[in-house]
Amino acid sequence: VFFDRNAMAFLGPFVARDLQLNSTQVGMLGSALSFTWALSGLLVSALSDATGKRKAILVTAIVFFSLSSMLSAVAATFSVLLISRLIMGFSEGGILPICQSLLVAESTEKRRGFNMGVMQNVGSNFFGSFLAPIVLVAIAQAFSWRAGFYVAAAPGLLCALLVILLIREPKVAPVVGATP
Repeated sequence: VFFDRNAMAFLGPFVARDLQLNSTQVGMLGSALSFTWALSGLLVSALSDATGKRKAILVTAIVFFSLSSMLSAVAATFSVLLISRLIMGFSEGGILPICQSLLVAESTEKRRGFNMGVMQNVGSNFFGSFLAPIVLVAIAQAFSWRAGFYVAAAPGLLCALLVILLIREPKVAPVVGATP
């Protein structure tokens, strides 16, 4: 999801030029995503804990997150782009906490740190920060920034499919050392 989340940072100059956005508007796009991401991180992860439906909530969040990238691709105005970024932030906020809880539930104590490192660093740093700018800027230059947002949605949709096929809902086990 970091591939998609970071897309605006790399496609921003193309978007700003095409939609004639000023610096304040470009900044608002990033702030809007971060604001709703922070709220969602609390709300969606709390919902996930309360219902125990981590997998279903995770898949839903990833799909909405990816669809909001497609909404960014069709945006003809700042308002539509802002709405797409607000939706994206709200959709993404719960993804990392849910992934972390799934990882903790399914990893042995000896593998948790390594597994967490792979999940966070391969996804965010390799795909989102290293590969995304190379791929998305090349697509924007060759085709358009809109094509870049469509391409940015693809890894998320693939992840949603992989979660559906490969991840099982863990049984909730009591926390060792917790008091009733």
